[in-house]
Amino acid sequence: MTVSSLIPVLLIFILVPGEVMPNKYINGIPPNLDRKVGQSATFSCIATEHIDIRELQLGASKTKKKFLNLTMDKSGISSKLSFSGSFEKFHWVIKGEEPISSYVCTDKTEMNDLEKLEILEGTNQIDCPLPDENSTFLFLKNGREQIASFWINSGDYRSRLDISGTLLNITITLNNLTEEDTGSYECTGKAEGIGEELLGTPTFLTVRGHGIGIYTGNLGFAFFVALASIFF
Repeated sequence: MTVSSLIPVLLIFILVPGEVMPNKYINGIPPNLDRKVGQSATFSCIATEHIDIRELQLGASKTKKKFLNLTMDKSGISSKLSFSGSFEKFHWVIKGEEPISSYVCTDKTEMNDLEKLEILEGTNQIDCPLPDENSTFLFLKNGREQIASFWINSGDYRSRLDISGTLLNITITLNNLTEEDTGSYECTGKAEGIGEELLGTPTFLTVRGHGIGIYTGNLGFAFFVALASIFF
């Protein structure tokens, strides 16, 4: 290939940078976790670029379905709006000097008695009311304007999952592990100005039973007893 024939190719790479961007926008950290039954597993989904993520989903390979979804309905707040807690005890925190006296959190789409504004003095934290046992959504609103929402599957994950951070850097903890939790967990999403789905690299979780640890301990004790009998 001559130099003259390479020029058009180089121009495409220079003028159309989006064509050469990696499609893995979200990293699962760490890539592997090894835990025992009953323990907790904590991993993070971290954006590889500073982009305006509007939606983040978490799925598991064992079900091949998404079981968690966080959505920012307002542009430009993915790095300003943080969150923490479990579905039953959830908090939103708004960074900056924005007054939040009109912000409310509810588990219904309409204004209702469950909407209680519990702002801690000197903070921009909004505590969500205890959701109904059949609810799967929490909504953050400014008056009638919906700002963000949090959805979680009504199944087993609802009572075992804790999250914290922002959509650019979210930390996820799965508690009370069972061997059935073994599998890969991957975050995907959508972002302002990016037409394709934000793909991620997964975290693979291995959950082992208690039997291996108990057997190893007994074997170690037997070894020391045998060693002592030789010298004494």
